[in-house]
Amino acid sequence: MTIRRPNAFSLMELIVVVALLGIVAAVTMSRMNSVDRKGAVDDVDLENVSRLQEAVERYRFEGDGSPPESLASLIPQFLHEMPVSPEGKSYVYHATTGIVSSTE
Repeated sequence: MTIRRPNAFSLMELIVVVALLGIVAAVTMSRMNSVDRKGAVDDVDLENVSRLQEAVERYRFEGDGSPPESLASLIPQFLHEMPVSPEGKSYVYHATTGIVSSTE
């Protein structure tokens, strides 16, 4: 007499597969969230640098054409307040070139 093996999965096999899929989904979602946050922080930094650079250009256009001595001299006429980086980065202004950048 031969023993026939059923062609279906047992309940235990299904539970193990569903649990493994849940773990894989949780790890994937947590990594995707961290990537999205990093991208959002980078977008905010780029926007802040763009706002500062625009204020520098307006200062030069409305003044005598020379760049400002520092970013602080743009407040309050060209900026309401100094933008703040979400990660605590600082913004560097090079007075000789008139270029604003973000530090790492």
